[in-house]
Amino acid sequence: MPSNFISEYYVMKDEIRIKILQFLEKKLLEKFDRKNEIVKATQNIVDKILKNLESWLESDIPNELKANVMRTIKKEQWLEIMDAFYQDVSFGTSSCREKMTISLSEKNAMNDLKLLQKNKFDADILYGPNTINQITIARLAYGLLKYMKNNNLKKIVVGFDSRVLSSVFAKLVANIFLNEGFIVYLFNQESSTPELAFTVKKLNADMGVEITASHNDKRFNGFKIVTKSSGPPNVKERKEISKTIIDQKPIMFSKLKNFQEVKDSEKKSKKLFFLDTKKSKSKFHSINIHKKYVSEILSLISKKRLINKYAPELKIGYSSIHGTGYSIISNIFKEFGLKKFKPISNMIKPDPFFLCFECKQSLEPSNEKVSKIILDEFRKEYGNKELLNLDALFFTDPDSDRLGIICPVPKSEQNLYGKYKFVTANELWTVLLWYYLKNFFEKNEFKRNDRKIFFITKSFITSDSLQAVCKKFSIQCKEGGVGFTELVTLVQSNWKKGKINLGIFEESNGFTIAGNPHVKSPVKSHILEKDGILAAAMILELLAYCKSKDSTLLEVLNQIYEDPEIGYIINLRMQIPKFGSFDSIIDDFQKKQIMMNAEHMAEMANKQATTNNPYKIGGHRVLRAEKYSSGRYDDKYWKNFSDDGIRFFLDSKTNHVTVRSSGTESKVRIFVQYKVSSQNKKNLYEKKILGNQLVENIASDIEKKLKEFIRAN
Repeated sequence: MPSNFISEYYVMKDEIRIKILQFLEKKLLEKFDRKNEIVKATQNIVDKILKNLESWLESDIPNELKANVMRTIKKEQWLEIMDAFYQDVSFGTSSCREKMTISLSEKNAMNDLKLLQKNKFDADILYGPNTINQITIARLAYGLLKYMKNNNLKKIVVGFDSRVLSSVFAKLVANIFLNEGFIVYLFNQESSTPELAFTVKKLNADMGVEITASHNDKRFNGFKIVTKSSGPPNVKERKEISKTIIDQKPIMFSKLKNFQEVKDSEKKSKKLFFLDTKKSKSKFHSINIHKKYVSEILSLISKKRLINKYAPELKIGYSSIHGTGYSIISNIFKEFGLKKFKPISNMIKPDPFFLCFECKQSLEPSNEKVSKIILDEFRKEYGNKELLNLDALFFTDPDSDRLGIICPVPKSEQNLYGKYKFVTANELWTVLLWYYLKNFFEKNEFKRNDRKIFFITKSFITSDSLQAVCKKFSIQCKEGGVGFTELVTLVQSNWKKGKINLGIFEESNGFTIAGNPHVKSPVKSHILEKDGILAAAMILELLAYCKSKDSTLLEVLNQIYEDPEIGYIINLRMQIPKFGSFDSIIDDFQKKQIMMNAEHMAEMANKQATTNNPYKIGGHRVLRAEKYSSGRYDDKYWKNFSDDGIRFFLDSKTNHVTVRSSGTESKVRIFVQYKVSSQNKKNLYEKKILGNQLVENIASDIEKKLKEFIRAN
C-alpha cells in the first residue's frame, strides 16, 4: 500500500521552504555580517534540502523512516532536517564516513545510539541521505557491486569494527553481494582495518569493505574500501567507484529480505566463508586468518634476538580505545615474551558506546586530549606509581590503523614537558625510521651509491625530520599529498621504476612498509594500508633497543636531534575549533569562510612578498604562499578548493605554516614547522624552549588572522 507521506509533504512544501530559509538566515546572520552573500547561499542550500527530502519520501524505503521525517518537520526541528538532508553522504579518498545520529545534544545523541544498538534498523530516529543508515550503506554497497561487475571482479572480504551497528551493516553488505552471486568472506568478530587489508591480499580477493569510521567520534560509522592491492583505490579507481555510487538508482528495499542477518541457508552456501578473529563456532567454510596475520607481523621484526632478550624487562601499558586492537596486540606482545603488560581493563573490550569519551570527542591517536583520557584511566586502575614505571603507554584507534604512545620524559626536560609526554607522529616516525634504517643497513650491506633504489614516502605536512634521516642514510624521501591514497599512488609509481619502499609515513599517526613485490629484495612487502599493529610491534622492538642501551625512546630521539646531519626541527599541530568539530550545516558555513580567508591571506602574502611591507605571520615575513588542490572536493566547496591546504613559507624553505580542511573530520587544521638553526649555539633543551615559543606564536597568530577575516571581509 503506497504511503501518503509525499502527498502530505507537497501540501506543506512552500511553508517548509519559508521556515527553513528564515531559520537558516537568522542563525547565519548571528555569526556573519555579509547579508547578501548569506541570502544567496541559503537559497541554494534550501533548494538542495527540499530536493533530497522529495527524493527520500518518494523512494522505496520503509514507511517508518518517512514517518520520522514528517514528525521532525511538524516539530519544526529545522536544524535536524537540514543536517540530515542538505547533501548525500560523499565518497572521499577511500571511504565514506558520516554520523548515524544528527542530534547535537550529548544526551539525545547517546539515546539515539542506544536505540540503534537495541532496535537496529527499527530504531525510531531521524535518518536522511546525509547520515549513515541501512539506506545509505545499501546504496554504497550497490555502487561498489556495480563497479565490480563492470570490471569482472568476483570476490569480496567484509569486516567490521566495534561501533554501533557495524556488525549489522556488514551482514547487510554481505547479503547484497551474496544475492548477486559474489564469493563473500565475512569476519565472524570485530576486525581491524589492517587485518582486513591483509586478508584481501592473502586470499587474493578482488575487494574489501570494512564497516568503520576509524578515529571519528562515537556518533559516526562508515564504509571503507580496500582494493586488490591491499590499499585504497588509486585515483582512476576512486573516480570510477565514486561515479557508480553517485549514479546508483534508488534502492528497491522491498527486494531486500531479512537483511539484518546472514540467513541460515546462506551459511551453507559455497559462496560464503567465515574469517576467524577468535576461535570459531561455525563449521561452514571457516578460515583462521587471525593466526596468519599475527605470523605476518612477527615476520617483519628485524632483530628477534634483541626483542626476545629485552622485551621481558619492558613495562608496557595499552588501550585499544574500546576498539579492535587488544586481541591481536596482546597475542603479538605475548609472542615477544612481554611479561609486564598492563592493559587498561575498561578500555580493551570492544564497546560501541566508547564510554570513556564524550559524543563529540575524537578518538584519534594524534589528539592530545585522547592521550590525557588514557593517562587518567591508567592511573585509576594501576595508580601513579605504576605509571611512573612504564617504558611506554600504547594506544590504537578503534579500527587499529593508527598508533599513539605516551613516554616518560627525561628528568632534564620535565620542567618543559612534565613527567610524561604524548609523542607526536612526527617525533615517533623520526626515531622509528632512524632505528629501522640503522638496522637495515647493518644487516644488508649496500654501498652509499647503491642505496638510491630505496625510498620512503611521506605527506608534505609530515616533518622534514624524516627527510633529514633519509639523507643521512643516503636513501630517497618522496613527498606526496595528504591522505594515504596519495602516498600509495606515489609508492606504486616508484615500484614501476624498480625502487623499494622502506616506509609510508603520515602525520596523522599512519604507517606501513610497502617494499616492492615485483622485485627481489630483502624488504618484505606488507600491506598498502595504515597499520597501527605493525607500528606497535616495531616500536616495541625499538624500546627493546633503548633498554639494551640503558636509555629511553625520548633520550634516543634527543641524540638524533643533536646529530648535525639531522638537526632539530619542531612541528606543531592545532585545529579550529580547538575542541570538537564543525558539527552542523551552520558550523560548516564557518569552516568554508575560514578556508576562503586562508586563500585571501595567501593572495595578500604573494602580492606583498617583494614589497617593503611584506605580509607577516607571528612576526615572520612570508616569502610566498602556495595553494594545493587535487580537485577532489570542488563539487562540495568551489573550483580549485585547496583540499590539500595552503602553505605560507616563512624565512626559509624549511619554515612554514600550512592551513587545510581535514578530509576525515570537519575541522580546519594548522601545521607549523620550524627548524632551529644548527648554527644556534644553544643546547638542545634551550632550542626546544625557543622552538616551542616560535611555533606557538606562529600558530596563534594565523588562527587569529583566519578568524578575524570572517567579519572583516
